Amino acid sequence: RVARRAQAATAAALAPAIPRRAAALLGEELRLLDEQVYGRYRAFLRGFLRGGRVDEFFTRVLPRLELGEQSIRRALLRDLPALDVLEEELLAPLRAFGARLFARMASALDREAADEEGRRLEVEARLVQPVAELRAALAHFPVDEGGEFGDPRGGAPASP
Repeated sequence: RVARRAQAATAAALAPAIPRRAAALLGEELRLLDEQVYGRYRAFLRGFLRGGRVDEFFTRVLPRLELGEQSIRRALLRDLPALDVLEEELLAPLRAFGARLFARMASALDREAADEEGRRLEVEARLVQPVAELRAALAHFPVDEGGEFGDPRGGAPASP
């Protein structure tokens, strides 16, 4: 679910501006999400389950319990990992993933904005300014719009 939301957010933010970089960035981030967040959490759960907690519950705790719903619930809740462990093993890495993803998205957009500004300045320097200078230079030449073609008083020069 997190991967789908990250993919949708990245596509919405980056794909219109930088479609090639968006796909690469998203692919790398989803790989890191699986390795660094989910992989870590899966390893924690495997250790918790294989570390004997489940076996201990079924072999030592359950046989001594009254088989009432409340007593079983209390025993299960007592053996659950504390919320701070959940925070440390899953939520903190997810927050770090989100912060890193958004920082990389912002960086990619900043780079694209800088590239676009560079392209804009180049167009201005190569095209807009020379045309403006040409227009200003042409404005210094008197042109009598009322003269006939080839008339020495104005208009275009006479042909030979």
